Amino acid sequence: MKTRLDDAEGSTVVFAERTGSSIEATQVVGEGDASLTLNKLKILDEGTYICTVSIGHFHAQQVIQLHVIQPPEVSLSEEKLVLKANSPQTLSCHCAKYYPLDSQMEWSFLSPTDTEPTVFQDQGSLSSHRQHGDGTYSQSSHLTVPSSVSPGTKITCTVSHLALDAPISVSLVVESPQPDSYWWVLGFLVVTVIFFYQVMR
Repeated sequence: MKTRLDDAEGSTVVFAERTGSSIEATQVVGEGDASLTLNKLKILDEGTYICTVSIGHFHAQQVIQLHVIQPPEVSLSEEKLVLKANSPQTLSCHCAKYYPLDSQMEWSFLSPTDTEPTVFQDQGSLSSHRQHGDGTYSQSSHLTVPSSVSPGTKITCTVSHLALDAPISVSLVVESPQPDSYWWVLGFLVVTVIFFYQVMR
């Protein structure tokens, strides 16, 4: 972006090396305000910015370090978790589109008989960081939920990140296993037979 403003004392040239940036030339001349506006800020805009002002033989510079942060989007792989006898299940917590790189993910549970959540001793496994084209990162944590977990237990994934004022938590409640459909059908047939037997007597 380059802007030229002619005034009574000569020409003022304002130059900003960034597509989509803007500086109000009238404010530079009239108020000495050389503020730079960056539209649609991106991760790639992070870095060192140098403002240089030259008036005749006088030169001045101001160096500004710009840090960009973006909070993560957090979600669970399942909306509900139904227990299965002797069959542990995997629950994943997805932390997506955040910047900078560092984030913390923690699993905890609250059983129906407890008043305070307990952190899982085995925090499962973490995927490698994945970097997207826009410079943001994503990561997932995978927890193996044992079949011994009580129905009604609340499982929570908590994510902490520099861009968050407070950690984000996502949860689900473990549900009781559904009765096998075979036994439902068999029970229905037994009840039906008994009913007709009583009617036909």
